[in-house]
Formats: sequence, C-alpha cells, structure tokens
Amino acid sequence: QMSIEWKGEKLGVFETRRHYTNYFKGIPHFKEYRQRMVTSDDAADVFAVFEEVESAFGEATLLT
Repeated sequence: QMSIEWKGEKLGVFETRRHYTNYFKGIPHFKEYRQRMVTSDDAADVFAVFEEVESAFGEATLLT
C-alpha cells in the first residue's frame, strides 16, 4: 500500500509484485494465487487476491 501511495498505482504494483512469491513460500496449492498476483497491474485486483488467500489459507502453518 505504501509503495502505491508513494509511486502511484501502476509503478507501485509493478515494483512490489516480484516479492509476492517470497512472502507465500511453503503454502501448498498456491500456484493460481501467485500467478494472479504477479501478472496483475491493478492494485484492487492484487488486494482482492490477498483477501482470497487469507480466506483460503488463513489457518495455514508456514515453514520459515
């Protein structure tokens, strides 16, 4: 959110989406969500995927 506010929506999403895959390592069956996150140029779409991930995997235990 801060990157989007600072750099604008398109550049903020573009520069941060490469990090999304690292944030969600260790979650099985995550490929569909990851693909949608890293290909979207729209902040609203990315945040919608985050909400879906929270609903689907909110109770998941991750390995760190």
